[in-house]
Amino acid sequence: MKIPTNAIIPDGKITRYLLLPRQQDDKSKYLSLAGFTLKNPEQLKQAIYQLIKTKEAQEDSTNEYGTFYSSTQESPRQESPREMLATSRFHVFRMS
Repeated sequence: MKIPTNAIIPDGKITRYLLLPRQQDDKSKYLSLAGFTLKNPEQLKQAIYQLIKTKEAQEDSTNEYGTFYSSTQESPRQESPREMLATSRFHVFRMS
């Protein structure tokens, strides 16, 4: 299934979680290899929205914050570090 077109990614999900270095479950180091940092959070958001348009996803879970979707795709060795995002698991928040 495709993620609904009204899906949103809260800014805080990008700047206070994905790109913020953390002791546990740190995603910022991995994303920095693809050029995504706290200096350019909008680029990560746009890259995820681009994936939403092109990738199939599965409804993952629902909680008080909305519905979460995930998408993973196995692919051969990537030519560009930025393309690593295309093989990542991601969650998107959808407004009710």
